[in-house]
Amino acid sequence: MTEREVMQYDVVIVGAGPAGLAGAIRLKQLKPDTNICVLEKASSVGAHSLSGAVLEPAALEKLLPNWRGEYTGMKVPAAEDDVRLMTKTGSFKLPGWAIRLSPMHNHGNFIVSLGDLVSYLAGKAEAAGCDVFPGFAAAAPLFDENGAVVEQQGREFELRLNEARYRTALKRGFNYTNDFVVKKPGAYQFRAVIRDAETGRLGSTGQFIRVPDLGKNRLALSGLILAGSDAANQPTNNAEESDDVQPTPYVRRFSRNGEIEYGAVVYNPTPDAKTGKPQMTVQMEFYRDGKAIHQLEARQIDPGSGVNPKRLECRGRLKLTDFPPGDYVLRMVVTDQLAKQRYSRAEQWMDFSVR
Repeated sequence: MTEREVMQYDVVIVGAGPAGLAGAIRLKQLKPDTNICVLEKASSVGAHSLSGAVLEPAALEKLLPNWRGEYTGMKVPAAEDDVRLMTKTGSFKLPGWAIRLSPMHNHGNFIVSLGDLVSYLAGKAEAAGCDVFPGFAAAAPLFDENGAVVEQQGREFELRLNEARYRTALKRGFNYTNDFVVKKPGAYQFRAVIRDAETGRLGSTGQFIRVPDLGKNRLALSGLILAGSDAANQPTNNAEESDDVQPTPYVRRFSRNGEIEYGAVVYNPTPDAKTGKPQMTVQMEFYRDGKAIHQLEARQIDPGSGVNPKRLECRGRLKLTDFPPGDYVLRMVVTDQLAKQRYSRAEQWMDFSVR
């Protein structure tokens, strides 16, 4: 395995929200020598903190006594409480004395923007000596089913493009392929982060994957591949659509006027005792917003001849003319008609969009 930089921390806090950042600041106040890192999945701190909030300032004043003078974000004193009890026909307002005796009394509190607040706290955490990494500062980490990082790789590369390809890359991006060896079977979350060294901007993507244990000789499926099948998948002459449609396995944005080709590899099918050939069916299901919207009729998988009986390719095509623009999930279900019921099904899914 290639050498790579390793950053060691005493404490790693996941999530640069108010609680995570305040916890980092307080821990640094109590134990200044503690090496602390705060990870945030958003591309910048505060990008996912979109709501407003009513802030009770006592805890913040204990943590940062000078916050009122330092904080430049939205900070509006709560001027009035209007609490109502709803009935079938209307509502009535609670009297002031009742509100003052309840947790809904907001005298002395402030209306703030969470985005502004966490940006302020992130600056204070960094000033205290904490490292705050938005965009999850790691390249290609691999998590197990318990959420622990089991492997990660990092590398630098320089991209050189002529003017035409540079303009295309700005509009449509570029494909980057990296081989990653998974040492043990199981469920993983694969996450890749790319950083522009010139601007410091980050981009990330992730995918859940399951690596089957082929040594157990049970039915299993490879990952599901989707791609444009022919020239019909190419976008129209509309310039806006041309930039948006990318019928590749990496992006999976297809034109409604085209069709997709899907495929996967079936491992360890059960051979027939007489013919030596498996008896397999495949069914394709399409989902949108969590609901099944289309289902192809189950069909037999042709094992062919002269192929590896433990490794069968399953392919197909589908026209997209009946799919309105939107985001979809394709589910492939393979059934082994000769295997024991407990091990007779395997499935995979992949998301795609129609433009």
